[in-house]
Amino acid sequence: ELSADVDGDRIEIAFDGRFVVDVLSRVDAPQVVIDMTQPTRPATWRPVGDDGFLHTIMPMTPPK
Repeated sequence: ELSADVDGDRIEIAFDGRFVVDVLSRVDAPQVVIDMTQPTRPATWRPVGDDGFLHTIMPMTPPK
């Protein structure tokens, strides 16, 4: 369970949990910014306060 501050329009997007765990296990920051624009476009992940780390994860197509 994670808490989140959301800014912008609502978007439904799904990521492979293994990729999310991989990114978060390499981040040494209490907060991560996830920037996304569309459910079919990649999202960028970066820790707050660390401009030297940027990761991109492609979304999965959720089952209907």
